[in-house]
Amino acid sequence: MQPYEQTPSWYQSGKASKTTSSWEATSWVQGGEVPPPPPQAIKQTAWYHGAKSSKKSKHCKSTESLESSGWWNHGIDTKSGKSKSAKGCEDYLPIMPWLPPPPIMRWPTYSPTGRLPPPKVPTMPPRPFPSYSPTKGQDPPTLRPKQSPTQLPTTDSKPSTPKPSSLIPNVPTTPKPGPSDPTYAPTAPWPTWNPTSSTYAPTGPGTGTMPTTQRPTLAPSSAGPTVPPLDLLVWGSSLSTSQTGDNILTPLDAGITASDASAGSRYSIIISADGTASSTGVIESMENYDGHLGIRPQDLKGGQNLFQPITLVFDEAENGVTSAPRFKKAYAGVEGETGNTHTMFIDSIGRAWATGSNGKGQLCLGDEIDRLIPERIPLPRKIVDIAVGGEFTLLLTDDGVVYGCGSNALGQLGLGPELQVVKQPMNIGLTSPANSISAGKDHSLIMTADGYYVMGSNEFGQLCTDSGGEPLLVPRALAIDFVVTEFKAIKSSTYILFRDGSVNGCGKNDFGQMGDGSNEDAFITTVGVSDVVTLLGVGPSAESAFFVYKDGIVWGTGLNDKGQLGVGDTDNRNVPTLVKTDDITTVLLSAAEDHTLALKEGGSNTSYAPSASPKTPPPTSAPVEITSGPTMMGEDFFFWGDPKSIGEDGDGINIQQPINLGEGVLDAAAGSHYSMIMLRDSSVVSGGFIKSIEDYKGHLGINPEIVVQGLNALQPVDRVYDGSELISAPLFHRVFAGVENSINTGNIHSIILDREGRAYATGSNNAGQLCLGDEVNRAIPQRIPVDNRIIDVAIGGEHTLLLDEFGNVYGCGSNQLGQLGLGTNIGTSSPVVVSGVDNVAHISAGKDHSLFKAADGIYVTGSNKYGQLCSNTDTIELYVPAKLDLDSGIAENIKQFDAISSSSFILYADGTANGCGKNDFGQLGDGSNEDASITTVVLDGAVRILGVGPSAESAFFVTESKEIFGTGLNDKGQLGIGDQKDRNTPTRVDFDDKVMVSVFAAARDHSIALILGDGTVSPTITPATLEPTSSNPDTSPPTASTTIPVTSSPTKEEGNLPTFNGGIPTYSPTSSTSGSSTTYSPTSTSGVTPLPTYA
Repeated sequence: MQPYEQTPSWYQSGKASKTTSSWEATSWVQGGEVPPPPPQAIKQTAWYHGAKSSKKSKHCKSTESLESSGWWNHGIDTKSGKSKSAKGCEDYLPIMPWLPPPPIMRWPTYSPTGRLPPPKVPTMPPRPFPSYSPTKGQDPPTLRPKQSPTQLPTTDSKPSTPKPSSLIPNVPTTPKPGPSDPTYAPTAPWPTWNPTSSTYAPTGPGTGTMPTTQRPTLAPSSAGPTVPPLDLLVWGSSLSTSQTGDNILTPLDAGITASDASAGSRYSIIISADGTASSTGVIESMENYDGHLGIRPQDLKGGQNLFQPITLVFDEAENGVTSAPRFKKAYAGVEGETGNTHTMFIDSIGRAWATGSNGKGQLCLGDEIDRLIPERIPLPRKIVDIAVGGEFTLLLTDDGVVYGCGSNALGQLGLGPELQVVKQPMNIGLTSPANSISAGKDHSLIMTADGYYVMGSNEFGQLCTDSGGEPLLVPRALAIDFVVTEFKAIKSSTYILFRDGSVNGCGKNDFGQMGDGSNEDAFITTVGVSDVVTLLGVGPSAESAFFVYKDGIVWGTGLNDKGQLGVGDTDNRNVPTLVKTDDITTVLLSAAEDHTLALKEGGSNTSYAPSASPKTPPPTSAPVEITSGPTMMGEDFFFWGDPKSIGEDGDGINIQQPINLGEGVLDAAAGSHYSMIMLRDSSVVSGGFIKSIEDYKGHLGINPEIVVQGLNALQPVDRVYDGSELISAPLFHRVFAGVENSINTGNIHSIILDREGRAYATGSNNAGQLCLGDEVNRAIPQRIPVDNRIIDVAIGGEHTLLLDEFGNVYGCGSNQLGQLGLGTNIGTSSPVVVSGVDNVAHISAGKDHSLFKAADGIYVTGSNKYGQLCSNTDTIELYVPAKLDLDSGIAENIKQFDAISSSSFILYADGTANGCGKNDFGQLGDGSNEDASITTVVLDGAVRILGVGPSAESAFFVTESKEIFGTGLNDKGQLGIGDQKDRNTPTRVDFDDKVMVSVFAAARDHSIALILGDGTVSPTITPATLEPTSSNPDTSPPTASTTIPVTSSPTKEEGNLPTFNGGIPTYSPTSSTSGSSTTYSPTSTSGVTPLPTYA
């Protein structure tokens, strides 16, 4: 049988003028036997300039204004000269190599030899990309508002570090088909994003409307997710499937229900119906473990690890480690050339997450640093599918665009010969939308509307064409004139499933994985199936393949040394052999090198995560309401500054170096003289110093009857109001502490988010900042009536911003200085949409100003008294959000845009930072104490995270080298540098070891850091274990505590730290509950004031 023919490829070489809009062709290089098309037939020339920019100016202009320093054609610098205007600038790699669209040609030279004759289909022209719009569903192709707010005038002082022109290339456009073009319906429709807006009437005074959408409502519900549960079957290696004993030779019901499963190199990932991901597998050596299981190393061991939930992820948009989202899909990987493995996930709203080995940039995170827990890939498009290769990754968006990252040494990404490694998502440049992607160890497959493309290694013929064993470095179309329903890869082989149910195979066949009765590699062969196939079972590490027939029965072929075929023995097969299962309906099959996973219909409505013990049966009763979540490990809690801000005396001595107060903290926030802490069970404790009980407005959120003037030790926030009903606290997700608007007024408020995206407000409400429709203070958190799921909050002096999952921002509270951006200076007590800024990814607030990081740039509003809006404005205040006037490409490279009290900071992708605003304490870190509308922070090393807070007059910078630097006010030791002297340049915080920071919160008088680690960072006191409080005492009283109380304090030699034995107490009810009354007392009393009984 002959391999598939390839379409010829044409490449143009040429010389370019000074702009990308004009160039002249000098030659055509032919890659086939057909005469070349005319130049005008090439719709996209896509020349990219290797732009240069001066180190003294962050704002190198767009490529149109630069002299040419080399034009990139397919990744090759043609060296067309340099000009004086480009001198002193740095080279950047092209964003995307020039990739001309391959001619769409069909040669009817091959017919599949399967059982049924497949029908032919007409030639399929390129299709336009589906429209995408966050508001109306009809263009634009990128996430940008149709109208930008008023532009701020360009300032003379510009950021000073050059930035790459773009992290993510624009989607290439494709000519629309004419009316005579034949139509073609892909086998799976492309998802589209088409929300439409309706209006919302505020319950109190307001000036705007709040849009909702026609998408599924995410209002809280006890019904839980509607994903149908499926039974998990496993066979093959017991070590890779969380089982014990010998290899499993026939499918075994694991006693687990799941909605998705993926088998990788000696490990497995499953997704439960509630969106929890769990992993299991074998780790040969913890020293070489790179994180592919997505679980902290301290929770793993060498050898077999049974199923554990993945509870923590890293999200820079949420400033570090946070609770895992609801996952939807998992993609387990294959060992690369160096033996390293990586794993990918898609969550319920289409965000991609990556964990594991990153030696070639395969995690798409812009660097080559391994990740131990999943980290979100900052791609501003919805991801619908992922393909994981040996050391590369492909991402498919909902509008059919394919991005690649990682190794391209063999052309796996299709980006040509020059780009060997790509560390961030790069558009591979297909000319029509893709609807399916797949990857083996070193090759890639893509199905598009107009063809079937292959690229990468062809050592064994796995690309279904004869290239003499040479890899294909750019995507090539196979000449197939028949409808294909699946185009999938295993490790070094490929399978093509036709609509008639016949199957072809290509590639490596040493174990019989081609299923053609031989063990010979082949460019194309026919798999010997005996009935109509409806589903393929494959995986990137597999050397076996599975075929599900129309009657639901499974057949397998290939490697079987661990029993991974499920045929009852360990003999390899070279023809499809019946898998020994009962009569089942198989929904998913995932194969790996030594085991196989399958999901079958028949699961009950009970969703339960895997147990630590293999073959554990499901629980006897199904939960009907989410009242508890997976046990999360939490992080080590470090504190420095004024100890009164966590309700401790500290013998009147400020803490000048970080001390470890214990482990088990998931989130923390530092406010004006108080702290809020979320513990491992998602309960919240709050404590601090109250100057005057008469001025206390309720910002601690604890029972007001037990709040006293002076010190208030950490105590649980265990009741909330939902409307007028007082209920037990829900499972919380994040905490946000506020700033005292005016000294000694007690006007402070706090916001807490729960896991369902509901926001609760407590504290001062004199300007309506609680978003509850009135101006009445609240002493107990009350739910804010917003329909959409809230994902981020920013608290100012007397205003609040809420960000929903659709990128809408709502504001409430004072607008006297324009801090809400509503166009006037009139405030509102109900949530009102902030117009003029769309597709917002992050919000931040200082005392009187607000910042927005949107898809198309960064926006500011509010007070500019000190230059904190990073621009010289005509007036002291701005009353509508204004977009900062940044040069081309700068906005796309901004990682963080965050505020402290009266200053702002911009963190860029290369780790440099700018500061703006008030600088009296040196908080801008530029070596001076002068206020500035823009300045450069003097940094030692690339910065990864900013540590800020709305009440802070200090700022912190966590570097790539895992060190922390602080600058600004230090009168209480809040910089953590061992003294109480202010600094105007970033100074290293006194950790004796490098640390991995997950959360950093700064206040005016103290600082908080959560450290991902084992708690050994010094200097520390002996830590207490932070056990959860009883967040729902009426239904789930906690078990007896195993807390180890703090028994020692640091000596004089450890930095002259005060005696500080309080730690963070744990609370257990000491009597049965009656109505809403519960008696609490701490289980560890060392240095902690017991809580009184309260109603």
